[in-house]
Amino acid sequence: MCVSKNRVNCCYVLDPNALSLNWKLLGPIPPQCIRREGMSFEALGRKLFLFWAVAAMKKPQMKFIAMMLVQGNGRKWPECLQEALGDKIYVTGGLGLSSVALSSWDIYDCRLNEWSSHQDPSLIPDIVKSFAFEGKVYTVHSTWVDRQYARAYDPSSRSWEDLSCQMTSCCHGPTVVSCGILHMLDETHGTRLMTWEKENEEWVLLGRLAQGLTNPPCQLVAVGSCVYVVGHNLSTVVVNTEINGAWPEGVLVGSSLAPKHGSDVSVMSCKAVTI
Repeated sequence: MCVSKNRVNCCYVLDPNALSLNWKLLGPIPPQCIRREGMSFEALGRKLFLFWAVAAMKKPQMKFIAMMLVQGNGRKWPECLQEALGDKIYVTGGLGLSSVALSSWDIYDCRLNEWSSHQDPSLIPDIVKSFAFEGKVYTVHSTWVDRQYARAYDPSSRSWEDLSCQMTSCCHGPTVVSCGILHMLDETHGTRLMTWEKENEEWVLLGRLAQGLTNPPCQLVAVGSCVYVVGHNLSTVVVNTEINGAWPEGVLVGSSLAPKHGSDVSVMSCKAVTI
């Protein structure tokens, strides 16, 4: 999902199995999404979901391309966060019609096509980033004194655990899970692909990406063992993480797609969906 310099939302699709890799415009997206601010984006199986807040913050709506409509509790995007895990999408954070939204989960079950909600007294509403990993929802928090910490939520037991402070470094760029391994793109000094080493609880360098190929800020998406780094104007670098090949200077070996000509779009989100 992208947004143009004129604040117009649009979707592009890339078939990783095509003989010629090329981003193609996917459309039209629902007309009420064209110029809506704070769009969010998720994928479950063969379904593509778009999130936004309705006028006056009454009830957030969630729609996918086939125009199915479901409703959850009142939250305001883009401050809220959602993650797909299994057959469900977990939504938390944001601003709602009451303080209930700050200490609760809204859960959409794709199979049942319905929302459920439950209170969570351990839910801390200072989440700045979230992602799904190993059957849990990982969250990074930032306090008013600018201190960061990380936690993990287990939906099966509805319990939280504290994580190593090293995990908070993932705020330096987007994250993605490829073949069960967590990766992060560090955009603080160039672009470096990092891997989470669970045994030592730290981020380790997989390799740097060649300057000029990426066009930050970027988003990540994984297809099998390949991580796609998608930047401004859909410039794309593909890295096979199983090969882990790099030049002596530490530059990762991979293929790339040039920026899309005639476009001026920033990538808001990138997801893999089965068609």
